[in-house]
Amino acid sequence: SQSRYDSTIDIVLYVYQKQMNTETIRLKKCFDRINALEKTINGLDEQMKNQKASKTKLKNFQSLQEDFKLLKLSGKDNAGDRQVGAWQSFKTTPYSALGDAEKVAMARLYIPSEQDWKRILDASALIDNFHERITSFEERLKKQFPKTMLIDSRKQAPIK
Repeated sequence: SQSRYDSTIDIVLYVYQKQMNTETIRLKKCFDRINALEKTINGLDEQMKNQKASKTKLKNFQSLQEDFKLLKLSGKDNAGDRQVGAWQSFKTTPYSALGDAEKVAMARLYIPSEQDWKRILDASALIDNFHERITSFEERLKKQFPKTMLIDSRKQAPIK
């Protein structure tokens, strides 16, 4: 008699889940970098307040802070000022795209479709873009504030 479940489905679902895990780890590394940048920017903010920085330097720093907020939101949208109950965002971010791909995979009893695999590929492309934007922001921060050392949020030590 034929088994009720096909082992091929289990194998393909395993591969799908492994790919999801890989993308989740990549996104987590991006958020670790965001956390490190946030600590660095908060430290710079304290320095600016204590040092009576020039108007130009303050203006540049405020621009940097605004751009950082936008960068952070591009990774994972935030409910912000929306009213209670209006928590859903229609903005696609690496975090939301990965969440959508994960929901599809949760209780799957059949082989993932082409659209399911495309969800992972789309999330991966968004993560790639987010990673590049973080790198670009880090380079800008180093250029504007060359003496600043980025803080590694996991080790609380400077990143080299």
